Amino acid sequence: MIEFSNIKSLMLPRKNILYYLNKNTTEKKDEIAFTFLNGKENINHTWEQINNRSLHLASFLSKKFLKGERIILLFQNNNMFIESILACFYADLIAVPVEPPNNHNTINKLKNIMADCLPVAIMTQLRFKKNKFFKSINNIDIVYLESIQDEKFRIIDLNPSNKVAFLQYTSGSTAEPKGVIISHENLLHNLEIIWDGTGRIINPTGVFWLPFFHDMGLVGTVFFIIFCSGRGIFFTPIKFITDPLFYLKTISDYKASVTVAPNFAFDLICNRYYKEKHHNFDLSNLIYVANGSEMVSSKTLLDFYNTFKVYNFKFESWHPCYGMAECTLYISGESQMNYEKIVYGHPYGNFNDKINIIPKESKNSIGYVSVGFPTFDYSLILFSDNKKNIELGEKVIAEICFNSNSIGNGYFNKNDISKPKKFEYVSYKGKKYFRTGDMGFIYEGNLYITGRKKDIIIINGKNIFCGDIEKILSKTINDESYKNFIVTTIIKKQKELIVCIIECKKVHIENRKNKNLYNKIISVIFEYFQMNVFDICLVSSNSLPRTSSGKIQRFLCKNYYENGDLSLLNSLRNKDLDIK
Repeated sequence: MIEFSNIKSLMLPRKNILYYLNKNTTEKKDEIAFTFLNGKENINHTWEQINNRSLHLASFLSKKFLKGERIILLFQNNNMFIESILACFYADLIAVPVEPPNNHNTINKLKNIMADCLPVAIMTQLRFKKNKFFKSINNIDIVYLESIQDEKFRIIDLNPSNKVAFLQYTSGSTAEPKGVIISHENLLHNLEIIWDGTGRIINPTGVFWLPFFHDMGLVGTVFFIIFCSGRGIFFTPIKFITDPLFYLKTISDYKASVTVAPNFAFDLICNRYYKEKHHNFDLSNLIYVANGSEMVSSKTLLDFYNTFKVYNFKFESWHPCYGMAECTLYISGESQMNYEKIVYGHPYGNFNDKINIIPKESKNSIGYVSVGFPTFDYSLILFSDNKKNIELGEKVIAEICFNSNSIGNGYFNKNDISKPKKFEYVSYKGKKYFRTGDMGFIYEGNLYITGRKKDIIIINGKNIFCGDIEKILSKTINDESYKNFIVTTIIKKQKELIVCIIECKKVHIENRKNKNLYNKIISVIFEYFQMNVFDICLVSSNSLPRTSSGKIQRFLCKNYYENGDLSLLNSLRNKDLDIK
């Protein structure tokens, strides 16, 4: 096996995550880099172990594959994934992290990804060998890491030159997955911005559970720890979902200073906390809690803080953030969180109108959370699609567009890999600004997200965000029997009609509470938005389609409804609005 001491002369550019890996190996070789909690024992890996095994794999890969070829990485959250992606970087191969094929949907998604990126091999672990997915593929190398012989390999030009680091396939929350081309320069630039948002923390200890194939789980945890010379404590997403309080216990036990998770995770923790025997946590060491990957809820921030402040959780530890795969991960985050960074607005207004800021106590108020403002070389503008101009004023709702070195080089194009499919841009003062498809406004120098452009409902001349309706329903219908309100629309006879889909417990499907729920939703939506509801569907808990990070896929919910694929428990269609 190649030992680190034998490759000290390897020259690596600073514009590459491998520079920081080797720096950590030189300065902290026997210190623990990554710890994996698997329920039976804690498995530790030092910097030297990770780097040596990565080099060993890189030498093996260099003998089998050509530079620039794509390699599928199919692993659980473990050291084999980390070593495999670093080996791909060393060997100038393009890594393609994917979700393990655990069901029909993930199998189809993986097949679509493979058809798009045309990989030459799949690197995986033996536990997946009997997975039925592998029975359906041919003419591709499958490399099981445990089967690679532990022998010396000749180093074959391990000085990376390929600009492309990996393909990050988008989660599919708004469209079919597409492979964003992320360069080594994109990655380093984005990590620098994330690090700055933490206050340039030194040697952080982080506790994480997000899947490594997800942009937040890969860039925001694995690469962040390498970049900051920290220590990462990892467990599986399944462990978090089944035991959310284990998350806080691990943070407490390891005195973690940083963590990242989507908004829903903190709701899940609060819900479980009130149902189980309370624990004695110590959250005093947490100084950076990134809440991102989906819309950040003001209610979630306040509920979590009020629940866990007794365990020394600090409100200023919150770091609400905003980003997407097309910009590697991170665009901006609020690094000075306080109550004033939550503002309250009226639940509806016309497209491109100014947000109407109102007191929190107002009956119709909806909370919006600051996600800071982009720093470094980020340049941000708001573009009015209707007016075809740039909005420079505060409180104007328009599409968020930005320019940055973190923006990827387009989507992978299998028909001509030298010509990526371009992102959509708008030009302003000689610069190209990437169009995010997200809507937001600036208030007192901070950015606030209001929703996806595609999620705007236009009814009776009003432009309303689906997310705003969902917030109002969650706020007014305070019943644990009904969770996850999803609002979408369908078109019938050239009319746009509102459909509300709700996950609920089966025990209530025959209960008269459902009729009360129907009446409540009808009255709330009409009172707040002066709109009628075409249908209200009650579906089984956790049955709606979700992305790998746990976000419910609204566009797929709409497709499920139209195709009759919902796990329907009851439908309360408004017969008065039914259009034959």
